[in-house]
Amino acid sequence: MRTHRLSHWLTLAVVFALSSCGSKNSGGDDTGSSDADADADADTDTDTDTDTDTDTDTDTDPETSELHGQIVYEDGSPAPLATVRMCSMYCITRETDSDGLFTFEAMQGDTYAFETYTHEVDDHATVMTFLDLDQEDVRILDIPVVLPAYSTSQIINSAGDVEVAGNLVIEADPAGYSAPLGTSADDPAELSGVSMDPSTAGLPLESTEGQVVAMWYLGLWNSEIDPAWSFRTTEDSGLVPGTSLRILAGDYLGLQWADGGTATVQSDGTIASDSGSGIPFLSTLVLVQ
Repeated sequence: MRTHRLSHWLTLAVVFALSSCGSKNSGGDDTGSSDADADADADTDTDTDTDTDTDTDTDTDPETSELHGQIVYEDGSPAPLATVRMCSMYCITRETDSDGLFTFEAMQGDTYAFETYTHEVDDHATVMTFLDLDQEDVRILDIPVVLPAYSTSQIINSAGDVEVAGNLVIEADPAGYSAPLGTSADDPAELSGVSMDPSTAGLPLESTEGQVVAMWYLGLWNSEIDPAWSFRTTEDSGLVPGTSLRILAGDYLGLQWADGGTATVQSDGTIASDSGSGIPFLSTLVLVQ
């Protein structure tokens, strides 16, 4: 019975509502509809607050480091139009001006292979080292970098001792020689060299993490030697006999010094590579105490 009463009241409510709507519409005064439309039109989102907070942090290191220096020949004269290159993930190349000066600007802090060479004169060495350039570091090389000519150069047809640079004898074997990238694998093994005084060469050598007591530039530059070629010097080094030295050679593609093992100062002051040690690359060769 309760259910019937609810249905009855619902029916009356519906009839009343329809009657009310009919009476309003019959008079032509559609005020209910106008009010509803006005309410709907007026009910707009007036929130004009926009998010102006933008993220300006690009999470990139500013390229603000610089390197300045000069390239000269052995007689101290400037080396104009010499190529100077700084290589990390990519290479940046500059040419020296008429005074042999070069500048690298807007560099990223990184470890670089620094190299310089010239096509203006023949038979000159490629000079290479490794530099740690700190972010926001403006570095000026203390003294000019010397770009020397090779003192000896010869083709290696068979295994044997080869005197290089007057004070270095290398036990060279063409079987262990790999031609550098960009040259033909059929080219014969070639060995060139020049001895340098580390204190006057102008080449930054702090990446060797020790005192460089002897240095040579060897070529053909960036030739890989496996197994490493053993060697000995022919002059008194002035070091205490029995002193052990580290052998390091520049690995251009690896962006680091390649470990060639050790060498020992002999009783007469000369130096000889130890068994299983030697020259792993023809490039900048240093002995470090």
